[in-house]
Amino acid sequence: MTNKKAETIEPTTEYKPKKCFIVTPIGGDNTPTRRAADGLIRAVIEPVLESLEFETYVAHRISETGSITRQVIEHVLYDDLVIANLSELNPNVMYELAVRHCTKLPVVVLAEQGTILPFDIAAERTIFYTNDMHGAEDLKPQLINAIKNSLNQDNSDNPVYRVATSKVLREQIEQDSTQGYLLHKLDNLETSINSIVMAIKNDTPNNFIYKNKAKYGISKSSEMIFSRLLDEDTYLKIKDSIKSAYPNAKIDFEPRVRTSPTRTSIVMTSSIPLNSQVIEDSISHLLINDVEVTIISY
Repeated sequence: MTNKKAETIEPTTEYKPKKCFIVTPIGGDNTPTRRAADGLIRAVIEPVLESLEFETYVAHRISETGSITRQVIEHVLYDDLVIANLSELNPNVMYELAVRHCTKLPVVVLAEQGTILPFDIAAERTIFYTNDMHGAEDLKPQLINAIKNSLNQDNSDNPVYRVATSKVLREQIEQDSTQGYLLHKLDNLETSINSIVMAIKNDTPNNFIYKNKAKYGISKSSEMIFSRLLDEDTYLKIKDSIKSAYPNAKIDFEPRVRTSPTRTSIVMTSSIPLNSQVIEDSISHLLINDVEVTIISY
């Protein structure tokens, strides 16, 4: 008899494409928010992810049965990549980004030009894009590079990870040691650098440009406390209300020194104290004593 050697068959490994979950403001059907989100995903994000062999997942497209909240959190926690769009500063987006930061897994952050990021993430690496066809083409190569860089990093750098790492270092270093002194100095240096980065970002004209929109802000000591996008009708209504409520207040219609040529700012300053019974209910609680009210039209 002829003995035949048994052929060794290597087990085939099932190909599993990488997964990317897109964290984005959604809004209702046919709202400007939904149209902007879907347009960006279809025109830019999906083609880029497909070229990098990723499957794309978005909350409002999940059709599986079960808790949508649980499925979203699972994607945020376990997908290979998360792309977070911070445009409009949606609370759900902020929450999901914070959850992702806790995992130390890759995340890429986007925001439309003009978005003023909260102070605790203002210094983080963010791709600002312009929401038009030309801006979409400009965004594609930037997004590809950001994804590749994020995936190639051994450890994802984010505020949560840095604090956790710093706590471990502090527990290992005696407070009166030379290392403790150096760690304290490094903390101060990081704080100073972050302040400079935030100042530069907040002073960059591109970060303020919105087309056919307006916003108001309440500021004190040059620090933005609150901002919100307004439609043109609401903007004009608030402007007229301010002029009616404070006829003796100084209204300056000229652009401020730091404004770009593409916008006009209306700054109201008054020697009389601002109270909480002015304008309309939606913003009255923001008017407090000794606070400068700024309405900016783009």
